[in-house]
Amino acid sequence: MSQVKIIRDIVYFDISKAASLLSQFSNGLPTQVVESFEKSSATSFGGTLGMPLVKAATNSKKGNREESSQTKILHHDLLDRIEDQLFNHGFSIDLNEAFKEGTVNGSLLRNAIEGSNYIRFEGFVKIQDFNRLSMIAENFKYLVDFINKCSAYAHQESIEVKVLNEQISNFENQIKAETDREKKAKLKLLLNSKKNEIKSIINSASEVLETPDDWLLNGIEKWVSLYNEDQLHFRFQFDESEDGCEIFTNLKRECFVDSNIENIKFAYGRHPNIKLTLFGLITSVPSNINSDSLSTNRSDNQETDKAAFQEAFHNMFDALDNLEQFSSYDIYPNIKVYPIAVYRKMFNKIE
Repeated sequence: MSQVKIIRDIVYFDISKAASLLSQFSNGLPTQVVESFEKSSATSFGGTLGMPLVKAATNSKKGNREESSQTKILHHDLLDRIEDQLFNHGFSIDLNEAFKEGTVNGSLLRNAIEGSNYIRFEGFVKIQDFNRLSMIAENFKYLVDFINKCSAYAHQESIEVKVLNEQISNFENQIKAETDREKKAKLKLLLNSKKNEIKSIINSASEVLETPDDWLLNGIEKWVSLYNEDQLHFRFQFDESEDGCEIFTNLKRECFVDSNIENIKFAYGRHPNIKLTLFGLITSVPSNINSDSLSTNRSDNQETDKAAFQEAFHNMFDALDNLEQFSSYDIYPNIKVYPIAVYRKMFNKIE
């Protein structure tokens, strides 16, 4: 029987922080891979290019051949090593292991992490991209108008409306041919009734979404630009929490392995249904003394204006989901797959 092996799809990696930590344990950065290549060049030069953990040295010879080599630290090896060092030396705790027997709350969480500096935790996560929130607020009116018009157009082309239009056309022909004034008046009433039916259908279809007041949309834009610009929050959640405690973290955009974060958000979604693992440094452990408790369980009685304001702002992400669902592909029976490779299989012809 083969051994169980764990591999990772690294979504985010702050390689500078990891290198700094590992260097304090090992006095260097082991496990390197050297890549060499040749390419044509019409110029002759020599020099070095420096980047954190990526060193490139280029040497040129006279002629049209240029040889270049790169020395890189493997992300996965570096992550393995830094986790091993921090756990082996007592700096880190695995929260899944600590709470495998039961539920968690704020008090139990603080007791568990006492004396630890780093945590590892696997759980479901909510992704809150404040740049996207600001962009949606800026364009919200246009998007709502566009969605409503699309809905109205779709209903105009529906079978129900087409049947009504045929009936209207028939009534108009009958009205033209009818000479009796009383019968013509009744036909006109029926005609107007059918037109009103269509108008009612189109009007109801044109109100799929409502547009918030300008003060709210403008306030969101200003707030994000002042306090949350470029922030990307991951809110890690426990399976069973008595008071809704979460682990918050703000991820630097330049440290995502995929340079285009939209690819990751498309693959996993804003509320991933697959658990992700957080490994990081504990930076803030608020006390319940002189601190406002803000539970995600949506309590009816908010103790302070500060807590109520923060709760309302968190609710904005849920409200915007009503708009963003129109761009979502998470629809049964579809599944989404993050592509590792796309290829074609071919077979030789056997005589």
